[in-house]
Amino acid sequence: GLLLSGASSAFATPGYEDLPLGTTYHVGDVTASEGVPIEFAPFQWWSGTWTSGGEAEIGNAGWACTPNQELGLNNITAAFNYGAAGMAPDYVRFNFGEHGGNINVAVNGDFHNVADFIMLDGLNIGGAIFNVTAGGFGHDCGVVEIHGIVQKLELGGQELWIDNYTTFEEPCEYGYEDLTLGDVYVSGDSFMTSGILCEVLPFQDGFG
Repeated sequence: GLLLSGASSAFATPGYEDLPLGTTYHVGDVTASEGVPIEFAPFQWWSGTWTSGGEAEIGNAGWACTPNQELGLNNITAAFNYGAAGMAPDYVRFNFGEHGGNINVAVNGDFHNVADFIMLDGLNIGGAIFNVTAGGFGHDCGVVEIHGIVQKLELGGQELWIDNYTTFEEPCEYGYEDLTLGDVYVSGDSFMTSGILCEVLPFQDGFG
């Protein structure tokens, strides 16, 4: 038998490791991380009132329950403009730590103002399915996976930290449509599919 290995974080929000720790952003500011443009926009409170007085900060205190750097949102929205960078991912994921107040979520301009992420679980938002795969009940950490074309993702909160940290437990997603039907690979081979380098490795059966 053969074991196939490969990994990609191409379809994800950034990890923010390429931004200076402690940097703060306000409404109207723009930056980019890992090639994804980020625009900072107003936040809507639970009452429906909008505020432009919030602040975002690059921190590393672990509020998103991930290692290294994270983006903290305090009464402000971060808009990840994939379309502006010529991207159109059909799978986007992010880790979050949501520790108080309401949240704003928009996919492709379809805006929702809710108390907690779990209220959006399973919904079609902007033509994409929004899945909360862990947490989301408020004052907790969790993971969101969005399946469907995402031109723009907007996330806002009062005490919301977001990050991307993919462990070995996350599923690899392949279509293999760019490979030739009938091709055979043996141990030691490598090949590319969807821009991902895959290696064919030995496999140990139950007898060792």
